[in-house]
Amino acid sequence: MAVLIENIRVDDVPALEVTQIGAADHLPLVILVHGWTGRKEDVLFLAHLLAVNGYFAVPIDAVGHGERVREEAWTYEALLNLTHQTAEDVNRVIAHYEGDSRVDVQRVGLGGISMGGVITYEYLTRKDKRIRAAVAMIATPDFTSLLHSSNAGEIIKALGLDGQNIVDDSTLEAIQAIQPAHKMSQMVSVPLLMLNGVDDPLIDLEGVRDFYRRIKPLYAQPAAVQLIEHPGVTHYTPYAMQVDALDWFQRYL
Repeated sequence: MAVLIENIRVDDVPALEVTQIGAADHLPLVILVHGWTGRKEDVLFLAHLLAVNGYFAVPIDAVGHGERVREEAWTYEALLNLTHQTAEDVNRVIAHYEGDSRVDVQRVGLGGISMGGVITYEYLTRKDKRIRAAVAMIATPDFTSLLHSSNAGEIIKALGLDGQNIVDDSTLEAIQAIQPAHKMSQMVSVPLLMLNGVDDPLIDLEGVRDFYRRIKPLYAQPAAVQLIEHPGVTHYTPYAMQVDALDWFQRYL
């Protein structure tokens, strides 16, 4: 099955179109968001897997990454803007395909890996969301847990931030304001799959488990929210995890 990969821009958002050559029209659309310091090309394996199974996959560069890389040092405020703005870009991408016969914009999925998963969680809290299924991989909906975990220093260093201001009140308030773990009732209209590695050193799995226990009773159909844990997996997405993502989109798109 030959797959075509094309570079495009949706306004100022660099993206890829990944689709099977000769595919039928009106395919379900899946938007993919990569991890920290990454780029849209990093999710091409998952995009290819989706394409050969009948999806129109569109990986995008997050704000400050890939073709729109940020040259300045990162700040907490810039990180918050990155998360918020990239979540807004999702709807811009969907709007771009309105009227495009190749895509069915009534069947849209969103998948994110690591930072992309965090963005996926934030998108689900929006009132104007336009997706029918979401997959968050090796991520957490409890943003403050990233700052309070035992290896917070390692995470902050990896992000290139100043650890001296980690408990700055205004920053913590801003993070709390977008915290998906505090906005569960706004998220339950979209089927959500959470995929995490049991041995991930960067993600507080107990926080993800607690979120899952609390949000599941809020779903009208409890099966529409699932947490799948992959034993022995650290902070990466093995093939089995990507197949889980495909299965979820096949179920709900």
